[in-house]
Amino acid sequence: MKKQHYVLCRILTSLIFLYAGMGHVFQANKILGKFSKSQFYSFMPDGNLTLMLIYISGMVMLLAGALLAAGWYQKMAATIFFCWCLSLLLYRCS
Repeated sequence: MKKQHYVLCRILTSLIFLYAGMGHVFQANKILGKFSKSQFYSFMPDGNLTLMLIYISGMVMLLAGALLAAGWYQKMAATIFFCWCLSLLLYRCS
């Protein structure tokens, strides 16, 4: 793959996480409302704790998305994404 294509692919991939992260940070109550309608709502902790976790996950997505877009610490950004996805998977399976 040419270097230009690699950079374009990296930036487009990071935009997904930047967009989702901004949604988590700036529209956390809307996301909490969507969670309250899901079948997993009875397993969620208190509303304030869930809201705080939504903010934290948004900040993690923004940080890792910005690192990936800028090309800095790409392996660290990939590790952050992996750990974030793994934690969501383990949370939903528990």
